[in-house]
Formats: sequence, C-alpha cells, structure tokens
Amino acid sequence: MNRIFFLGDEYQCGGVIIKVTGVRYPCTRLDFATGLPGMRDEFLNQDWPGVYFEALQAGRIKPQDDLALKKRHQTDISALELYQTLRATEKQNLSNSQMDKLVKSPFVLDRYRDRLYRIMGRTKPN
Repeated sequence: MNRIFFLGDEYQCGGVIIKVTGVRYPCTRLDFATGLPGMRDEFLNQDWPGVYFEALQAGRIKPQDDLALKKRHQTDISALELYQTLRATEKQNLSNSQMDKLVKSPFVLDRYRDRLYRIMGRTKPN
C-alpha cells in the first residue's frame, strides 16, 4: 500500500473510522520482530515513517475490507512531510518557512509542535 496520508485524514475500514494524527519513527523493535539486525536502519535510510491513527469509531473489520478515505481536511501537510521536516532538523537542515507552516497548523499535534519550537529555539505562544 503506497498512500499519501495527510494529517487529519479520516479513513474507514469496515465499521472502524480512524484519523491520521502523526508519524512513527522506526524503532529497534523492528530488528527484534523481523529477526533481521539492521532492519530499523533500513527503514530510517528510506526516510519513510509509520503513521499514528486515532480511533474515532470502534467497529469490526473483516479481512476483505479496504481502507477508504472518508474525509480529507487539508492537503498542506502530509505525514511524510512532517516526518521529513523532523528528520531534517536532526540533520541541521532547517527551513524556517516549513517550520512555521507546521507549528501554525491545527492538524499538528502539540507534541510535534513543542518539539519544533524547541528545535527552532522559540518559546511556544500561550
């Protein structure tokens, strides 16, 4: 599955409705779960994150159910863009305009916004 997930997107699969809320950095559990040392590093090198979802509606999912976009709230910030911006900050390759766009978006969770403010050396407005 190769989809572009935008922050705030709502998807339905069977009776379940979920919303894209953030990105998941690859962790060392990938090495353990796959039994392949270095798998985490492979994911990091591909610069492609996992995605966090929030369950908006519980329900049942059957094996044949597809993941279908139900509602798209915005197309300015994808999960991949957030991830790549956060990764770029680790590499000291910052774009102020990109950072400003992210911290001002209502679709970026506070935990990412707080991190971006810290990286930019700014104080979060009240």
